Amino acid sequence: MIFMKELTIFTDGASRGNPGRASCGFVVLEGETLITQQGKYLGIQTNNTAEYTGVIEALKWVFTNLGTEVIIRFRMDSMLVAHQMKGEWKIKHEHIRNLYYTAKQLEEKFPSVTYTHIPREQNSRADAMANSALDDPKNSGQD
Repeated sequence: MIFMKELTIFTDGASRGNPGRASCGFVVLEGETLITQQGKYLGIQTNNTAEYTGVIEALKWVFTNLGTEVIIRFRMDSMLVAHQMKGEWKIKHEHIRNLYYTAKQLEEKFPSVTYTHIPREQNSRADAMANSALDDPKNSGQD
């Protein structure tokens, strides 16, 4: 019997101005063990773009570093992204639809990916990564 890793990934996006200077962050945990936490500066973007990019960057990181035999449980404070990724809400803007499709293509590589909206207070680590990348774009990346 093969046991797959189960990861909990917290993601967040930040934009100072909307659109404005933007970044994303993600934190990957296996149980209570921190696997990685990263932030990425995105330039001038909307907050929703930053939120989606956090999911995409996390999926890319997992695929590149851990392979595909992984169960992923996303936790995010973006109600929009959580509900759209679950197919519960419509996507009205083309640029968001493109990000959605990119995330869905990455998601298909894994046996199970779920999305759960959480209160902002429970997402402080991913928020810190996004804000760190926004405050110091030259040093955004793995922490």
